[in-house]
Amino acid sequence: PYARPGHELTLAIARQLRDAPLVDPVGVWFLQNHGIIVSAAHVDAAWQAHEKALELTRQFLQTKFSKMIDDRWVADLDPWRYLQARPEYITPDQIVFCAGSLPDPTPDASEVASSIVTVLENQKKLGLTPQYLTENDARALLQMESEKHRQIVARQQKDR
Repeated sequence: PYARPGHELTLAIARQLRDAPLVDPVGVWFLQNHGIIVSAAHVDAAWQAHEKALELTRQFLQTKFSKMIDDRWVADLDPWRYLQARPEYITPDQIVFCAGSLPDPTPDASEVASSIVTVLENQKKLGLTPQYLTENDARALLQMESEKHRQIVARQQKDR
């Protein structure tokens, strides 16, 4: 289930690990409304696990829905215009990097926007319904000191 980034998410992962300890040196978690987290002792092992998880996910979705999914957002869609027409949020990163970034997005915001469009378009193509974050989640997230810091860092990187 969804957990707010930071302390709440850390505790949720800790509970999961306590209840179902890893038996493999590589850990892969799919977090609702967050994405994927991969843990391994070495970068190469983490990358391989990440790629394997994505491939298995593609295979599962293609088998379950008998439709091809696309890793890229559709080229004729402008991610910013697309998100402007949809006030809902599906990830914490969308809230932190995209809310208030229009019309002049940072590089991080542009990447997040493209990812969100990819997710939403593939969900639509597969007949799935997005599970949006609540307004309370969005408000609470934007008040977190760590998220305010991420916004500042992203703006500073853009200004360089």
